[in-house]
Amino acid sequence: MTNTPLVNSFLDLAFERKFARSKLNLVFHLNYLFKDVEFANKTVLDVGGGTGLLSFYAAVVGAKKTICLEPEFDGSRTGMIDKFNKVKSILSDSLQVEQLSLTLQDYLNNTTEKFDIVILH
Repeated sequence: MTNTPLVNSFLDLAFERKFARSKLNLVFHLNYLFKDVEFANKTVLDVGGGTGLLSFYAAVVGAKKTICLEPEFDGSRTGMIDKFNKVKSILSDSLQVEQLSLTLQDYLNNTTEKFDIVILH
């Protein structure tokens, strides 16, 4: 994980919003999950991304575009869209992160977009 101001802001924000018990645990978890994954200039699809934690991580470490699917209105946990939007409003506007309240099936039925990395966590 690169140590840039944007990454540090993301880690601080994730801890403040209680997305992780500690920044150290979060860094360990992210390094473990993405040990050999290079996000720079890649397109990312995060399926069932919840609050967007992994989507925002992909963006702050260099993904050129990230789509987070979280079908809150189809039965996922309530409040995920609101939490995502609050985090997005605090992080840099230059991050290309979008959340869609769609199931994977609905999304795939309406797009021909291809992704370099798909996250299912």
